[in-house]
Amino acid sequence: MCVVLSTACGTENPSGPSPTQTASQGSPGAATFEVSGVVRDAITNAPVAGARAEISGAEIGQISGPNGDFVVANVPAGTIVLRVSKEGYLQSEHTFTLTANTNVLLMLSPAASPPPSPSPSPSPSLYFGYVTDGQGRPVVGARVRGGAYFGYTDANGRYEFQAYSGPSAGTVYPPDGYEPKPVRVYNTFPLYPGGQNITIRRITNVSMSPPATLAVGAHSWVYAQVSFDDGKTESPVADLFVMTSSDTGVVKVGSGNGQGPAFVEGVTAGIASVSGRYFGVSTAMFQVQVVR
Repeated sequence: MCVVLSTACGTENPSGPSPTQTASQGSPGAATFEVSGVVRDAITNAPVAGARAEISGAEIGQISGPNGDFVVANVPAGTIVLRVSKEGYLQSEHTFTLTANTNVLLMLSPAASPPPSPSPSPSPSLYFGYVTDGQGRPVVGARVRGGAYFGYTDANGRYEFQAYSGPSAGTVYPPDGYEPKPVRVYNTFPLYPGGQNITIRRITNVSMSPPATLAVGAHSWVYAQVSFDDGKTESPVADLFVMTSSDTGVVKVGSGNGQGPAFVEGVTAGIASVSGRYFGVSTAMFQVQVVR
């Protein structure tokens, strides 16, 4: 936006050239005048220094001084377009007919501030390594999880995935025949990006010793043992050792639910087969006779 404040002295003199007339602009003998003025901030009304005031198409102009003032000389008479611009402001244009030295007030509106640059997205971290059993052999098809992200081991036991946090709450869910790490699904271990190998145990044998004979109404604990490929034999986690009965109307079975070992209970007279299972590895079948 711009407003003409005043029109200074001098109109074209029919008997001779005006004081600012020159033959250096336009056609020979064409009149020229000065365009002067002040550039101000449209919001604060403060002078705007360093703004460029130029005549469109004439390739003449001047930079505003510390007080926002400028003078453009040798502007050909006639219709002109005065353009004022500065970084951080919207460009202003004012069209008028120049017939004398002219003084104008030009108001520049600040340009809208660009939106803040978005924060850079975090770069994902690479989690990788090998999962092996107690003998150093690769474990194929294990799901290695770090927080909400996971990957599966390939034929060489290698896992790889990307995640946006670290260290993560790690878990390993192997196929049947291996003990998970950690054993209980609600526990975790620290899993770090940048390479971490993991060892889990392969189950080599599961055994138990239920009673051969059981009275109706009698209750007997069943103690189990699990052997691993690292040479250790341990009692299984009680509530993860699952027992089954071929006839629960004769022999009822149950796990310890964290309170103790599994158990069998005589229901009615007869014979039923019972077995136990620990992460996909089963015991032998045992016959239990229930007597009165």
